[in-house]
Amino acid sequence: PSQANPTLISTQDSVMLTKGSHHLGGPLSPNSAAASAVNPNLIATQDSVMLNKAHVAADSGHANPNLIATQDSVALNKTNVGNQRARKISIQYNRSNSMQPKEDQESQSPSKGRTRRRRKSIVGSIYSMLSPSVKVIPDETFTNDDELRSAVTDVIPIDMLDDDQVVKLSRQLAYYKSINHPDLKFKCKQIVEGMQHEGKDHVPKVRYGRTELMMPVVTCGGMRVQQTWAPDTLPISPSKISSIDQGCQDNLINTIRYALSVGINHFETARFYGTSELQFSDALGTMIESGEVVREDIIVQTKCAPGKTLKDFIKTFEESWRHMSRLGYIDLFSFHGVSMDSWFDRVFDSGDRGDSGTESQSQMSYAEQLKAEGKIRHIGFSTHGSPTFIKKCLLTNKFDYVNLHYGFFGSYHASGCSDGDGGHGNAANVKLCEEMDIGVFIISPYDKGGALYKPTKKVVELVGEKLSPMQFQAIWLWKCSGAPVHTLVTGAARPSDFDEVCCAARMKDDPEVIQEVEAAAARLNNHFVETMGEAWANGWYKSLPDFTEEASSGLAIGHILWLYNVTKAYGMFDFARARYKNLESSAKEWKVKNSFESNLSKWTFNPGRTLKSDDFEQLELCHYANDKTMTSTMTHELAEPLKDHELKDEVIVAVIQANDWLTSSRQIPNDAERVEMGWEIAYDLVAWESYPGDDVNVGGVVVQNLSGGAFGAGGGPSNTTRRNSQSIRMAFQDGG
Repeated sequence: PSQANPTLISTQDSVMLTKGSHHLGGPLSPNSAAASAVNPNLIATQDSVMLNKAHVAADSGHANPNLIATQDSVALNKTNVGNQRARKISIQYNRSNSMQPKEDQESQSPSKGRTRRRRKSIVGSIYSMLSPSVKVIPDETFTNDDELRSAVTDVIPIDMLDDDQVVKLSRQLAYYKSINHPDLKFKCKQIVEGMQHEGKDHVPKVRYGRTELMMPVVTCGGMRVQQTWAPDTLPISPSKISSIDQGCQDNLINTIRYALSVGINHFETARFYGTSELQFSDALGTMIESGEVVREDIIVQTKCAPGKTLKDFIKTFEESWRHMSRLGYIDLFSFHGVSMDSWFDRVFDSGDRGDSGTESQSQMSYAEQLKAEGKIRHIGFSTHGSPTFIKKCLLTNKFDYVNLHYGFFGSYHASGCSDGDGGHGNAANVKLCEEMDIGVFIISPYDKGGALYKPTKKVVELVGEKLSPMQFQAIWLWKCSGAPVHTLVTGAARPSDFDEVCCAARMKDDPEVIQEVEAAAARLNNHFVETMGEAWANGWYKSLPDFTEEASSGLAIGHILWLYNVTKAYGMFDFARARYKNLESSAKEWKVKNSFESNLSKWTFNPGRTLKSDDFEQLELCHYANDKTMTSTMTHELAEPLKDHELKDEVIVAVIQANDWLTSSRQIPNDAERVEMGWEIAYDLVAWESYPGDDVNVGGVVVQNLSGGAFGAGGGPSNTTRRNSQSIRMAFQDGG
């Protein structure tokens, strides 16, 4: 009810009022008495709101206005909710690629992980008030009408899907119903087809460049499935597997088993990923020791950042080896986050080994020593650098493979940066890798590549009927990008996160599918030109200094323009705003009194900055003062970087507009504004917030670990998400 709190429509909790005529919070009839009592925007929320036919109980929020911030589902009338306990399905994945349902018995004792989740539910509202940045993944609305029930039950028995798949299916079908799709059964069949892998071909494998490894075209990434981002060397962080939340580790093991069941045998983690190395090494080590997995059948990759000194790097590697030695060796070792000249120098320059008094050697030569000792097999690097910097690294011919950003919608930090050959982004570097027989691993194609797990309506529309945005991105990279890539990482937080891309992997060599991808790419490109104008589409990235050139003053102009482009053309506001936040953080750290090199040396994984607030005021003053024409008597921070740009005035307007849209100080747009701007989200495939947290900060991570998971960052399936998925399942099983 709007009287309780008008922001109820944006809450991330499932508010279960009662199970009445509007089952599972579906779109409300305009003629409904209940509908008239609530905010009309309620139908667009991602919460499961179950309304009573006659009235809304008085407890609906009057008792505590902060009730909406809790992580618990608030049951106001339980008489019809929970009388029937829906069957809970947990999936066990074995080597024969079978999925066996297993009853989750009521009599089982709650695990340590569930105990922590419950404790966090009780105190969640308190932390929400203290930390507005805390994020609880919302549940999706889903209406229990005959059309949607028939669309599902005529296609598949609902027990064939696990709880997360049920939620993902419901969200997508709810979207397609909202746009009046003419054949919901067809869409249901298409979606479910991507969730079913038993008896189907495994994810194919390809030769991974000079490593000679047979690499699956899909990789299991370890950055979203661990318990925490806090390094396992900190006193506050778990340093032993016995300290890890059992629910989190069980989820990680199930994710590994699911990956293996569909043919994904490459597992990628990093020293920087909190407890990820600890958890992966224990899970894989246990599987190897029990005979469930053969060591030679899996490919393990980890990454360590270059140290300020060789001694620092050796210490970091030894911390990593403390876990990874259980696996015998590391197949793929990467220098992590090599994105700036200062980090290049760390890798290749000789340095003092500290107190050992031994001969000086570079960190690269130390890695080669580890290779000779058999601890690692192949050496590569990961990067968020500019195209010209990445090319510099590749041309050393010291690396067997590279992890970089590249995709249809852009190359993340490399977007808008010159590749030295007339283009921008990493396309030229991918082609160079082919020439040099270097393996290509694509970082975050579905997150940093456009948040395609939560696509905008515009992107879904342009990609078309036959493919999802994630499937389009994957097949475009494998088959249509003009340069071959070998593997795309999926940063899985749960087993079902592999579904869409595994389906794409099975389709990637089908000529008709390739033709559809090419047609979708043409539609997207044509729409970009129509929206942005031909001159802009062909010239926005030309003659821009990248953020490592002194002429730029560290400004990531190309990156900012890329975010402006995808926001305006494809409606990717939420994606662009999240990326822009990193540039704002870098701008705060940039000290004008310090030298360019000094400022640059502080950047690590997110290089480049935007203007400071005062600089924006000066920019607007200069640009708009004289009929929107720059004059010789006024100056601003973009004057020097844009001196050779043919579209300098248009670029300045775009930079100002991007900041107006994307700055973190801007209020989140409401539903009406999203419709007006074309920023609507079609659906969200994040079933629940990942265990380490999806929107974290240092303070949140520290509090998470100090409180044993009761406060701070972090997620995992909650009571709310479990109840919601089971309610949806019940709707299909017995009509609600």
